[in-house]
Amino acid sequence: MAFKTLSLFLIFIFSFTHAQQVNRFIYELRYKDDSASALHKSERMCLDVDAQEYSFRSYDRFILDSLYHSDNTKAYEEVGNILYVFKRKPGKNSFAITEVQGAIRYTYDDPVILDWVITKEKKKDAQGNQLQKAEVSFRGRKWNAYFNPKIPISTGPYKFYGLPGLIVELYDDQNDYSFTLIGNHTIACEAINIPGSRYIDKDLKVSKTQFFQILAEYKKDPARDFKAGVYNGTIQLVDRDPNDIIRGIEEKAREDQKKYNNPIELVQ
Repeated sequence: MAFKTLSLFLIFIFSFTHAQQVNRFIYELRYKDDSASALHKSERMCLDVDAQEYSFRSYDRFILDSLYHSDNTKAYEEVGNILYVFKRKPGKNSFAITEVQGAIRYTYDDPVILDWVITKEKKKDAQGNQLQKAEVSFRGRKWNAYFNPKIPISTGPYKFYGLPGLIVELYDDQNDYSFTLIGNHTIACEAINIPGSRYIDKDLKVSKTQFFQILAEYKKDPARDFKAGVYNGTIQLVDRDPNDIIRGIEEKAREDQKKYNNPIELVQ
């Protein structure tokens, strides 16, 4: 998709005069989830802004889900590794977090308070817009942000909000994670309500503490869903030993835990 040139302020004013329009800002996320590797992965993310709600998710995954729900008879290439969705109401400091674990989509509330320090440092982006720098510490990382004070949107990528302007660039001081605004357009409100991952059996609302307990349980027993499926008969095997499959699941989980050792939030 070709993105429009970032004449952001005019687009913002125009779209908010149309109640059925949502501002969609596309960010490139570059991240290093293995601290021992020099390799950065990348994924496009989108921040949807309207008068009622802000939401942040994988844009690549959103496109895939949109294609699937428009025609589920076709096979589509899997893209997008990030399955979470963050939502926040204007004026609120709590996010509704949706994450997928196994075949269950969990939702929990996550209060976020950010103590920004706005510096005197300024620079211009590629379009000549004046940006101002701000700094904040958040859950184990020190972050630097450049925001555009002429775009009156007090939010940005991931869980970052509260600056007097849209966040255009954001990166941590180790350069493990960065978000860069690369485009924007407007869409109809109903266009954002695409169901998430199609591999979901059910949705559960839990507390944040309960969700991290569930993650810990999966880390201890990554084959728990498969074992339960074999036990209750929803998974039936022909000429295969379930113990071999369990060992394979556990081995892959151990390898993943070694590789994915550098989360964006180092502490909770």
